[in-house]
Amino acid sequence: IGIGTFIRSCLGAGLVSTMMKIARREWPGRNVPRARVISQYRALQLLCILVQLGDESECQTMLDDLLKQDVLNICLQCMQHQLCVMRLLSISALRSLCQVYLGEKVPSSLAAAIIEGVCLYTLQGPDHVVNQLLNPVTAWQSTMFSEMIERTQVTRESAPIFYAVVQDTAVQVAHELLFTSLSPKTTMFCYEILKERPQVLDLLLNCAILDRPSCFPESNVASTASKTLVLLLQWPSHIVPGVALSVNEAFKESECDVVFKAIGIFTSRPNWAEMLIEVWMNVQEEDVDAMERLVFRPCRGVTIELTIARRFSIEGTEKGMMANFLRNRGIRRASILRLIATITHAATSCGTNAQIESVLHIAYLGCCKGGKYLEDCTTDEEVMRSFEYEYEVFRSYLLENAKPSKPVVSTETPFVIASQRVLGPTALVRLLAVLAQRKTLSPIQTLSKLPNGLSSSTSLQHIQQITHPEVIRRIIRLSQMRIVERMDRGRTRARAKGDPDETNFACSTFMSVAELAAALVALDEYTHGVYSAEIRGARKQLVIALGNASQMAYSLGHFKRALHLASGATAAAENIAVEEGLTPAIIEKNEGRVAQANAALRIHQ
Repeated sequence: IGIGTFIRSCLGAGLVSTMMKIARREWPGRNVPRARVISQYRALQLLCILVQLGDESECQTMLDDLLKQDVLNICLQCMQHQLCVMRLLSISALRSLCQVYLGEKVPSSLAAAIIEGVCLYTLQGPDHVVNQLLNPVTAWQSTMFSEMIERTQVTRESAPIFYAVVQDTAVQVAHELLFTSLSPKTTMFCYEILKERPQVLDLLLNCAILDRPSCFPESNVASTASKTLVLLLQWPSHIVPGVALSVNEAFKESECDVVFKAIGIFTSRPNWAEMLIEVWMNVQEEDVDAMERLVFRPCRGVTIELTIARRFSIEGTEKGMMANFLRNRGIRRASILRLIATITHAATSCGTNAQIESVLHIAYLGCCKGGKYLEDCTTDEEVMRSFEYEYEVFRSYLLENAKPSKPVVSTETPFVIASQRVLGPTALVRLLAVLAQRKTLSPIQTLSKLPNGLSSSTSLQHIQQITHPEVIRRIIRLSQMRIVERMDRGRTRARAKGDPDETNFACSTFMSVAELAAALVALDEYTHGVYSAEIRGARKQLVIALGNASQMAYSLGHFKRALHLASGATAAAENIAVEEGLTPAIIEKNEGRVAQANAALRIHQ
């Protein structure tokens, strides 16, 4: 829209400081005249509208002005306000600020406080909103709530929907705060958040198991909370977990150490394994048929305007809402598998043997192939299954918030969660590798009683089945098949020349192949060659996948990323057995990529 001459004049005359004085004003007592509260509401609401109107420079200038005026602490205070409309305002304001790169400017201590605050709001439940909107003394707040959905009457049936909409926005704030800060500082930033307030992990896990409100079935709360957990434990974009890199060891180790420390905080939380299992089981036990009935029925007692607005709030059709629902189920599953795979790389601090054994069945279930790739689907049923089982998260804040004044560039730090198809085997093989590293994999077969601390969601028979040598061999063969499938998918994306985001997506796809291949290599090493025949070929695929990822990164101008990936490929090729079938040409090509990336870095540094 842009900031016009009149608005620019108002800003120059001190509009921000004047509105902030109104917004921060406090009146003692519980019977504050509504006009004063409404003036506070409108003052902060106006600023949060204006902060998104200008070009990038104007938005950043206004954001800086608001931060100097202590807008974040005002939002945190409003979150504790006795009136539900002021809590709504605090959530809406924070979301607006996140959309103008708040994550790049907020210190980790304040980010931690915001994430904790919005999670606590999300977990409050709708009673405070329902009671106040139906109480004659405080019902005047419905005017502001109704602005979310025009011409809506507040009734006992519709009031919970207002809370559900704000609840959805609240957990989105936590996600966007981290998503908009995606940069080389992310790993340290996230670690500092966890160090400052480790309880945010428990809060996000509790948000991830919230039941979907029947009044607002398109709620994204649980899936957004799951993605936020992944963001907090995300690896640097140039690192493939499990791959040893030979370049700039000190720098690489310092970044990995930060991730390991973050993992240590996660696994020190009480009942972390049970909570991961509960998130997974919450998805498994959700009634998809009941959800479909909710989507396709009108809402009893709610005005037509609200029903229509709700129906069209996601993608415009009931089928769109069902697709979003199924996609969110897939995101939750993939997020849990991503978290399980991540924590296994801190083998000494990723929990007890019983905790590792407790999540085996989750990773085992995650290995199922639920559907076709979306482009291969020919029926509505296949499309819906693809949304649930094959969807993968790939987001670029630069692309999603592109403006005419700023050319779109492919970010070097996309937010990625691969699909269940590849993360299921990766998580399971990594768990097996950790058990083998601890020398407890084979002894599971001789156990006669439940290990102390084993989750009630599994059984001795179950973990003995999953860790049986013949089942492990089947898992390895399945993983080898998924590697080939995934590699082909990466090559398909790589052919989309001229589309930087497709190239970036291809890079991430090859990196996920490399992670699975590296997991197989680790399993081979820790089992001392027991499964060498089945794992043969994984080292070759590891080298090829890393080389392909390096080439994608180089073509995008991500030279540091390209160098680390190519160096990993050359390191993986050292002393590789002849039986792997890796040709000298591939080794030479990766050595050339190392030299090419080094030369580019010297020029562009």
